[in-house]
Amino acid sequence: HDLHKKTGIFGRTDALVFTHLHPDHFCEEKVNIYLEENNRTSLYGPSWEKTNMRKDFISDRLGSVKAGTAQIITMKTIHDGDMYRADPHESLIIKMGSETFFIAGDAELFEPDAGEIFQVTDHVDMAFVNLYQLGGKTGMEFLNRLKPDRILLYHLPEPEDDEWNYCP
Repeated sequence: HDLHKKTGIFGRTDALVFTHLHPDHFCEEKVNIYLEENNRTSLYGPSWEKTNMRKDFISDRLGSVKAGTAQIITMKTIHDGDMYRADPHESLIIKMGSETFFIAGDAELFEPDAGEIFQVTDHVDMAFVNLYQLGGKTGMEFLNRLKPDRILLYHLPEPEDDEWNYCP
C-alpha cells in the first residue's frame, strides 16, 4: 500500500530494480499500476522490455546503472534449479553513500563470484541471500570469501523443500 501511494518509507522512490522476473520476486500487474501514477520512477530488470535505465557494461558479466544517488552493479548469474537455469537472472551490488549491499536473488553462487564482486568494491556491508544459498556448500564458500559484515536471509523454501521447518 505505501509503495503504491508513495508514502511512508516509499515517499521518495528513485527506482524499482529486480534480480529476475519470476512471480515470487516481481508482479508485473502491480508494477504497471505503480507506474501509471509514478512515471518518473526508473525501472530495471534483466531482459524486461520496460527497463528504462541505461546500462553501461563493465565486463561480460558486470554492468552498471544509476538510480538517484545509488550505483547499481548488475552481475549476470544463473538462477538456482534446473528448470530455471535459462531464465535471465542478475545479482546486484548496490553502492549508496559509503555502504555496499549485495542482493543475490535466486542465484547459484560460487566462490569465484565473490572475486568478481571485488572488481567493483573492496567491502560488502550487507548481503541479502536466501536459505538455499546459505544451506549449500557453494553458497557458503561464496559467503566465506565475500565476508559481508551482515547477512540477511529471505525467501522461505517451498513446502516440499522445508527440511528445517521454516514454513509455518
